[in-house]
Amino acid sequence: MKNKLRIAIAGAGMVTRHHLIAWSRLSELEVTAIYNRNLEKALGRAKEFSIPKAYSNMVEMLEKEKPDALGERLSHRLIQREVKIESILYEIF
Repeated sequence: MKNKLRIAIAGAGMVTRHHLIAWSRLSELEVTAIYNRNLEKALGRAKEFSIPKAYSNMVEMLEKEKPDALGERLSHRLIQREVKIESILYEIF
């Protein structure tokens, strides 16, 4: 079996929930971490979808997890811009 694509996700709201439901049906994907400014929200989604790690600091998540891809599901435009800049800096697409 080939290696799974390791994905980290930014955001823990309702849109994220729907993405995680869809991604859970894809055997070639593995969600390894979730980020949200509110750690309790991230922990809740992590528990709901058996995601091993939850973070409230995006840079820490990217540095520790080194995902193959980053799913961005944040609602605030300034945060979206920050996440896109960080994903470029860490060469995560």
